Amino acid sequence: KEQAPPTGVAATDSSVHLATIDGDADRVVYFQLDSSNKFRLLDGDKIITLYAIFIKKQLETLGLTSEDVRIGVVQTAYANGGSTAYITNTLGIKTDFTPTGVKHLHHKALEYDIGVYFEANGHGTVVFK
Repeated sequence: KEQAPPTGVAATDSSVHLATIDGDADRVVYFQLDSSNKFRLLDGDKIITLYAIFIKKQLETLGLTSEDVRIGVVQTAYANGGSTAYITNTLGIKTDFTPTGVKHLHHKALEYDIGVYFEANGHGTVVFK
């Protein structure tokens, strides 16, 4: 089945990003419609990278460093290597890996002051101590 936006959503501006909940309401799904009205779903790697960027910027705005607040990103072996490299090398955020499954990701994320994890399918969260 082809991926498609929710009923009633039309492309108006490709810079607009949208969100909705999935069918059983256990995750938020982020997407956009590009200029050719093609549906673009943001996978877990894109979501985790966006959250990491946002959190890092917010902490910098507050004048907090990684010594003040320990941020960690937790991924599985299915993670896109490009996202891992960007988070680790460009953002300077520690990245750990666990076996697949939210229970593993969540447990590891709790080791940080702020832990971010998402599986490729979009299941995940940000946890705060």
